[in-house]
Amino acid sequence: MPQGRPLDPTVEQAILASIDAGLARNAVAREHKVSPSTVGKVAEKHGRTFDRAKTKKATEAAVADSKAARAVEATQTLTVAKWLREKISTATTGRDAQGWATAYGILIDKHAMLDRFDHDGGVEHGKSMLGELSTALRAIAEQLPPDDDA
Repeated sequence: MPQGRPLDPTVEQAILASIDAGLARNAVAREHKVSPSTVGKVAEKHGRTFDRAKTKKATEAAVADSKAARAVEATQTLTVAKWLREKISTATTGRDAQGWATAYGILIDKHAMLDRFDHDGGVEHGKSMLGELSTALRAIAEQLPPDDDA
């Protein structure tokens, strides 16, 4: 509803009927040739809300699709990394071997990043990370010179 110019009451009632019928905000706006913000203001003015269940489901589906696409990418990255690893062992010059090894390292790093991105971060993952950290700290401590003050 533009400031200074009230919306025609019949249009406002028609908007409310569309909202009550369960139409989405943008669909109501298209149907009544008003802006989505106008529909939102009418809904707020009359205490109406929109059913966001469809939007929530669509968002969840998009997130799942993205996760699946990243899983495919991660798998393909490992396939290419394997090919690069084989190229390292057949390189005829040190420069070629270095180039293949660099590309291999980058792909392995990117694979790990994709894998971590979608990890659920649950309790088991936390325990695993703490266990790995503990093992790494122990290994470092074993390499330190003895403390003469002890």
